[in-house]
Amino acid sequence: MKRRFAFLLCFSLPILSYSQEMVKVNIVTLYDKIPAPPVDAKVAHARLVCVVENAAQRCDAVKFYQPINSELAALQQRLEKTQAALAQPSVNAMQKIDPQEMQKKLEKMTPEEKIKFAMQMSQQMAGAQNIQPESEEVQAAIEEVNTVNSRANEDYINPDETAKKMTQMQSDWRRKQDEVRKWQSAEYEKVPQISGGPGVGIIVEYGEAAVNTTFKQMFVQGQTVMLTTAANLIHLSREASESAGRVWQEKLQLEKQKL
Repeated sequence: MKRRFAFLLCFSLPILSYSQEMVKVNIVTLYDKIPAPPVDAKVAHARLVCVVENAAQRCDAVKFYQPINSELAALQQRLEKTQAALAQPSVNAMQKIDPQEMQKKLEKMTPEEKIKFAMQMSQQMAGAQNIQPESEEVQAAIEEVNTVNSRANEDYINPDETAKKMTQMQSDWRRKQDEVRKWQSAEYEKVPQISGGPGVGIIVEYGEAAVNTTFKQMFVQGQTVMLTTAANLIHLSREASESAGRVWQEKLQLEKQKL
């Protein structure tokens, strides 16, 4: 029985707590680096790199958005590494356990203490954690993380509101596209018809002050949510740049044909 208690302890103690460095990066400053959507087609065109492949021209803004995407990817890797470390027992903690020393402590326990100890070990082996009280600062930060997560996930938990926003965005997009097509048609009319046609072409040290692994994981998850939102903003900005920039590129091609 004593050996069984020592065996349980060896595998359970690493679950209690261990030191894990948190990712101390203010993601809010990362948002400031995200290029805003272009104010007009000319600005959008300046972000593009156009190349000719197989007699066809291809324009994209990959190079322009590469720095922010690289920074985002590097931070994502750090967060994933921290999250993985928080989700598994510490190997170093396991190596520091002395079974013989634990056995001596068990020998000094009363039968009631051994039963209580066995129940605690059983809960921990099942993955349960003994949650300890957090400081007021950490509690306030946890509330803030929950608020951020809630707002970020609002579109997913409120499909009706999301559908309404998407409908409005599509309506605005179609209206802008109509304006572009009218402008494009008018420009084409100005071009002389030639053979071949026109060309184509965060808070409390970022969770480190938290005592419990569960709350440390919550802070990392909050950072991940913010990172995902940043990636979505980059995607929207790039889409706008490429869409408007290609229109400006077409305008330049039309002007060349006039000459």
